[in-house]
Amino acid sequence: MQQYPAMIYGYLRFPAKPATTDPEIHRLKTAGCVKIFKDIGPFTKEGSFDGRDAALAVLEEGDTLILQRLSNFAYSLTELLEFFGALSEKKAVIISLEEGFNSTIPIKPFSVAALLREVDRAIASERMNAYYAEAQRMGKKATKRSILSSDDKIKALEMMERMDTKDVAKIFKVNPATLTGYKRERDGPMRKRLTNVEKEEARTLLKKLTIEEVAVRYPGVRLETIQKLKDQT
Repeated sequence: MQQYPAMIYGYLRFPAKPATTDPEIHRLKTAGCVKIFKDIGPFTKEGSFDGRDAALAVLEEGDTLILQRLSNFAYSLTELLEFFGALSEKKAVIISLEEGFNSTIPIKPFSVAALLREVDRAIASERMNAYYAEAQRMGKKATKRSILSSDDKIKALEMMERMDTKDVAKIFKVNPATLTGYKRERDGPMRKRLTNVEKEEARTLLKKLTIEEVAVRYPGVRLETIQKLKDQT
């Protein structure tokens, strides 16, 4: 079987057509990319990722894909992690210039967590910018809207249990209605009764997780219900 040398590819994404892509392309070529894929368009779930998909299709074992930044590669953190898994199965290498990430270099668990939080916030920011750009394109006035990262959402909900919603909103620079919506989404429209098995399971989880982290595992169950279980343990 003929062996081919490993290839180095690059990927870029722009929310709108830039005046020039020369600086970004030069940076990737300097990093050794022989072919560069790119996408231009709004950072939305329905947006085009044809360039990214084409890059994934050509990657083979031992090849390297260099990104401008990790947050440009997927619409959500979950989707990004799925791509990482697929690339790992292909034994391909992924590098991000912006974050200095290289999948061949082991990093400590807490550094991984910090990186994922950073990427999660960056993705949320990209989606926010896409929202405002789309509203402007359609001639509509964009209402104040913010998308918190998953990590910040949990922190905000925890703080709302002991602080006024308006004060928490100022800390996270979002509209109080946004936080109220998150709380309503977490608590659910209806009160759900836990089965005896679920109660025992929740009590076990409460020994190592916070009330909020346990509550999200049981959609529709009020936070007060989980609090009572904690008080009983």
